[in-house]
Amino acid sequence: MIGLSLECGAFLAGLAFVHVSSNAKAAFMSIRVMENLFGSMFFACVGMILHPMFLIRNAGEILSMVLMIVGIKTMSMTVVMTFFRISPRKALMAAVGLCQIGELALIFMIKAHASQLVSRRTYLLFVGAISVFLACSSVFNRRVVLARQKSIYRLPLTQDKPIEQHRIADVKSQQHEGSSAFLDSEKGKDSFSPSRRHQVSKN
Repeated sequence: MIGLSLECGAFLAGLAFVHVSSNAKAAFMSIRVMENLFGSMFFACVGMILHPMFLIRNAGEILSMVLMIVGIKTMSMTVVMTFFRISPRKALMAAVGLCQIGELALIFMIKAHASQLVSRRTYLLFVGAISVFLACSSVFNRRVVLARQKSIYRLPLTQDKPIEQHRIADVKSQQHEGSSAFLDSEKGKDSFSPSRRHQVSKN
């Protein structure tokens, strides 16, 4: 109705369904079983497009394209996030984690090649670069997550003592307070023992 392609229509419909529908989680769980099937078909199709000899002969250009994409996306996103008053370290870490390209870029390149906006060789080089990103994305994202976790757990010291010692001291103090409160309650119970109550009633 509005002139969108099937790919763009499916992408926008998925975004609208996730953000609007109240049954998005249930729908996602029902279609998740097909995720591995379609993922395997996608990677098989990408593998059938590329020829190993083409990748070997043009490895330098493909790696140059990968480095160019990483550099441009990292710099642009770092500048944008720094403009919104995000610390440079966090901005750089987020930009490095988002510097990859994936399936959506491949769809755009397929449409550009079908419309004769790019040549066949440029299209194949771009597909090769996307294949490099897809092959390295899992390892790269894992490295980023581990680095983020290490930065979170690297806590500062307090009064020249490690945080763990302070935690142990806090636990011991809480146990001591709990034991003293228990003893106070026991003393209160002893003051109102049956013999004491009998003496008070006689008086």
